[in-house]
Amino acid sequence: MTTIFDLGMQAFAAWCFPVAGMVFAAAGLLFYVAPKSLVSWSGRAFGPKLPCIFFIIIGSTVTVVSSSLVTLPYLREISALQSGTYKVIEGILTSYQPGRVHPVHNETFVVNNKQFTVVPYTIAGFGGFAMHQTPNLDNPEGAYVRISYLDRNLPIILRIEAEARGR
Repeated sequence: MTTIFDLGMQAFAAWCFPVAGMVFAAAGLLFYVAPKSLVSWSGRAFGPKLPCIFFIIIGSTVTVVSSSLVTLPYLREISALQSGTYKVIEGILTSYQPGRVHPVHNETFVVNNKQFTVVPYTIAGFGGFAMHQTPNLDNPEGAYVRISYLDRNLPIILRIEAEARGR
C-alpha cells in the first residue's frame, strides 16, 4: 500500500495563528521602548505608553491562546499516532463526494459503512492545510484503502494508505 497522508510526516502548518498575536505584541513593545526622538507619521512624538501596553497585553494573550488552541490538538493526535491508540479500518472507498473550499463543502466518503468527512478548515489531521499539500488519488471511488483514525463525532484521519490500481 502507498501512504497518501501521514500526520507524523507532516510539518506543523498552523504556526500563522500565533504569529498574528506576536506582531501586535512586538509593535507595542517597539513603540514602548522607542526613544522620544522617534516621531510618528503625524510629526508628533509618541506620547502615552498606555496604548503600547494595551498592544503588548492583547498581542501576548492572542499568542498564548492561539498557540494553545492549535498546538494541543496537534500534539494529542501525534501522540495517538505514535502510541498506536487509534482505530484502523480497511476496505473499498465508496460514496465519494468531492469537497471544495469556496463555497465550503466538505469531502465525504465511506469505508466499510464508516463515514468520513474531510473538513477544509481543520488544524491537524487530514483536512485543512494537509488536504492541499497531499497528492490525492486520481479517482478515489472504488480504491482499496486503509485509514488510521481517532474515533470522535467527526473522525480525525491520522493516516491514509491506498493500494495501487492499474490504469
